[in-house]
Amino acid sequence: MLWSKMQTPHCEDFKQWCRRRLPILEWAPQYNLKENLLPDTMSGIMLAVQQVTQGLAFAILSSVHPVFGLYGSLFPAIIYAIFGMGRHVATGTFALTSLISANAVERLVPLSSQNLTTQSNT
Repeated sequence: MLWSKMQTPHCEDFKQWCRRRLPILEWAPQYNLKENLLPDTMSGIMLAVQQVTQGLAFAILSSVHPVFGLYGSLFPAIIYAIFGMGRHVATGTFALTSLISANAVERLVPLSSQNLTTQSNT
């Protein structure tokens, strides 16, 4: 009885399902390169300069290696570009999450005498 009520999936149903879950499939085909590429590139460069310095600072605040701050700045922006629904959302590293993670790191990881801001060959 339950099987008779089920419909066979169609290609259009799958496309609609993907568009609802991946908003990039909705706006990317309609993106106007000539009109939007330069302003989007400039805003991307300005955001990158701000996020790199902020990510490094918050990684040091979190008591982890600074490269993890760069990962924390880069990957949320890429993931949000693919899966995000809102147009005006800030992603990346924040002071509150850095302080909370620093508390966890300091409790779980033993203190190291190594300075994280200098390179070491060990």
